[in-house]
Amino acid sequence: MLLMCADAQNKTAYSMNYDQQLRFQPFALLDPFESSIKFGIDKMVKPRMAVGADVAVYVSSHGFSKWAPGFAVAPLVRWYTDEKLKTFVETVLTYKHTERKETGWLGMDCVNGVPAYEKYDTYKRRKDVIDFSFRLGYRERLFKSDKWCIEMFAGLGLRYKMLSVKYTEPNVCLDIDESGIDAVGYMGSTIPVNYFFLSVPAGFRFTRRL
Repeated sequence: MLLMCADAQNKTAYSMNYDQQLRFQPFALLDPFESSIKFGIDKMVKPRMAVGADVAVYVSSHGFSKWAPGFAVAPLVRWYTDEKLKTFVETVLTYKHTERKETGWLGMDCVNGVPAYEKYDTYKRRKDVIDFSFRLGYRERLFKSDKWCIEMFAGLGLRYKMLSVKYTEPNVCLDIDESGIDAVGYMGSTIPVNYFFLSVPAGFRFTRRL
């Protein structure tokens, strides 16, 4: 009887441990701003310490209304605060790049953001983002499974966003539009809009122990 209890306790404890695990964020597809497919992997390298990375493939923006292909890569380091591997702190460095095709009025031969004339054409609005964040999280077994867990996390970070226009001719500029995006430029004479702001990453994901 004692052996059976000990064995059950070991299985319960081990169910939260892992050598490496896959990570999925299926509800990222429902993001009202930028929908994406997010997945990743992390691996234990020391007791209570894991390293890994997440990858995202972006498909649309503004509530699925605009096609906006892109990608993101996010390496991470995680420290578990307890032996059962339920609570954790992690640092995440994220790089994201997206391009959205648009048709509208472009400023041509711009000098200091002032165009010589305008041209109605198709261009790409390009966005590059670098984000460094600290996150707190909690994980729990999913449906008492020995392999599946659910993770919840929230944190605070510093984000640097770079906006520019991709076009076949140099020295173009784009005025502020109804979405509130600042004027941006591409290829030298006009300066892209680059700025810092605070980010608040939060969400949940499913993991599967390998």
